[in-house]
Amino acid sequence: MRHALIALMLAASPLAAAAETLPAPVEQQVPGLEKSGEGRLNFLFFDIYDAELFLPEGGYSPEKPFALRMNYLRNLSKDELVENIIDQLKKHKPYDSETLKKWEQTLINLMPSVKEGTEITGLSLGDGTSQFFRGNEKIGTVTDKSLTRAFFGLWLDNPPAVPERLRAQLLGQ
Repeated sequence: MRHALIALMLAASPLAAAAETLPAPVEQQVPGLEKSGEGRLNFLFFDIYDAELFLPEGGYSPEKPFALRMNYLRNLSKDELVENIIDQLKKHKPYDSETLKKWEQTLINLMPSVKEGTEITGLSLGDGTSQFFRGNEKIGTVTDKSLTRAFFGLWLDNPPAVPERLRAQLLGQ
């Protein structure tokens, strides 16, 4: 009984509530997004990040605003992070090399190096543009609609570039 009471108190604590909310600038821009699901990406024996997907009422649609937050569980340099994203894009769909080069430059200008505990939130605005945040700090905007679609498609396309299990967890399936 005592353990159940402690668990209930922890679940109702401000720390638990904080994990369910998005960074303030995201909440202000697109109020009402609700957490749909969460999952962990790991590769071999390494945990890479925990991901959470926040959707509007009615569920996922690329034409509606949504947010994907990643809490990194390991240190990655900017170059490693961008290289991994580009590698995943190459494996996911047959994009031409000129497009991938352009996207790589955009991502190099956008993405930071991450340490264990760094939170990066990608906000798709539903119009093909997206914004990215490190914690509450806006780190950039992507106006290339095809890059926005391809980037979030790594997690949300069917089939995704990430394991199908992670996609299902994010979508609350």
